[in-house]
Amino acid sequence: MRLVAFLATALALAGPAGAQSDSGVTAGGIFWDVTGSGPALVLIPGSNLDRRLWDDVLAPLAEAHRVIRYDLRAHGKSADVTGPFSNVDDLAEVMDMAGVRRAALVGLSAGSTVALDFALTHPERVERLVLASPWPGGMQATERPAYLQPLIEKLRAGDLTGAAEVLAGSSVFAAPPERAALARQMVVDNARLFRQDPAMARTLNPPAIGRLAEVTVPVLVMVGTDDGVDIHRAADTLATTIPGARRLDVPGTGHLIPFWAPDRFISALLDFLDRR
Repeated sequence: MRLVAFLATALALAGPAGAQSDSGVTAGGIFWDVTGSGPALVLIPGSNLDRRLWDDVLAPLAEAHRVIRYDLRAHGKSADVTGPFSNVDDLAEVMDMAGVRRAALVGLSAGSTVALDFALTHPERVERLVLASPWPGGMQATERPAYLQPLIEKLRAGDLTGAAEVLAGSSVFAAPPERAALARQMVVDNARLFRQDPAMARTLNPPAIGRLAEVTVPVLVMVGTDDGVDIHRAADTLATTIPGARRLDVPGTGHLIPFWAPDRFISALLDFLDRR
């Protein structure tokens, strides 16, 4: 009887069968966390950012969804680049470790690149796509941003923090007053990204820009009205080429839409996820 009682206690402490940890690190070194319960929703931040990008929208989304956030490689609490890697493989490992077979993916900026590449590589694992401030892999920029030359000069001088400060001061990472300090802090905290070898990243071949018609899941393209010309051009391309894609322009917002308009971001996202 004592053994039965012991086993019953152990099972109670372990929780229900199939219960998942609330955070973890994949075999490849990618840090992730999970909040809430319900249909799986994966949030993918952009370059020079981390999981904190979603702080303002996490709790409302987690009321009806199992929300998985993670840090891209060489960002946040994830490992540095130590050899060839794939952002698509990193995302697959996160989903596997979180016990998620199929999910809706939300990516912002470079996170949208990862989400779109994943949908083309693993269509059976994607329910829906939200591509915010988007940039499809293989698309070519037409603008030379004003911050590029001072950024290059800081990098040539080996001043990684200075390079991050230049980037943090650009329009790309602009944020409203109540979120400006966090936006800057994320960029500075992720300055180690500048030490990584970009040649180690294995990208989709052929790239997504030439394969948009292959996307078969529902897609929402979200763009801030105050974002750059190239981002709007990317949004146009995605919305007109992906079959059935919807475009939403968010008034008065820049690149970091969840910081500029968290309530609008949440309502648009939930409306899209709930559509049949």
